Amino acid sequence: MKTMKTLKTLDNPKKLAKTDMPIVVSYPKSGRTWLKCLIGCCYASPISGLDGLRKVVKNAKRIFNFTHGRPFSDSFHPSTYDGNKIVFLERDVKDTIVSLYFHMTWRPHDDMQLYEGSLSDFIRHKTFGAQRIINFNHKWLSYFNNNPSFLHITYEDLSKNTHKTLTTVLQFCNRIEFDTVVDDAVKYCDFDNMKKLAASSTYGILKPTHKNKESHKIRNGQVGGHVDYLSEADIAYIDSLYP
Repeated sequence: MKTMKTLKTLDNPKKLAKTDMPIVVSYPKSGRTWLKCLIGCCYASPISGLDGLRKVVKNAKRIFNFTHGRPFSDSFHPSTYDGNKIVFLERDVKDTIVSLYFHMTWRPHDDMQLYEGSLSDFIRHKTFGAQRIINFNHKWLSYFNNNPSFLHITYEDLSKNTHKTLTTVLQFCNRIEFDTVVDDAVKYCDFDNMKKLAASSTYGILKPTHKNKESHKIRNGQVGGHVDYLSEADIAYIDSLYP
């Protein structure tokens, strides 16, 4: 296994904390790109093609801040964002770890060094494995428990009822939009459409790095899709990590 470098820090926590914009926090590969596009679509009209995809991502960044919250740092603490309005996006750990594995295997140009080990080894990795995800989610959810400025949503809820979950996020952040606008955003950000646009994209983070479908930024998105990749022993191992 090749030695890996930690994710580069693309945001400044202290700088983000000083802004008035809501902050979306999520562990890498928890569905942030999808949520970012959904939010951006509500403020981009008309929306069409790849140019629209670029536009919605930029628009989302104008009204929301997005961060992974220093997921691989043991010293960073969520208290940095005391006083900020936070949307915390959580995804099933098993689906997250599979998606992160393929990201680190096929997309080393993004923000991390190529991983060359097996998926089974990866889920047990000290820095990037499943235990890290569990600890990250627990740290954020326990610290902001019952905080009125903290909204907890899940990738699974976003998948099951995209319109309702997106509306909840916008209302929580005082960014209320008409149902028709949300409907258009949900339609444009349908996973199959997003996948198709990203597959032919030349736009930065969405640009394919390889013909292998597992290399795509928008790769699978299926809730429970980990069963196609993890062995029974791997699933049992991850389940054993919970208290």
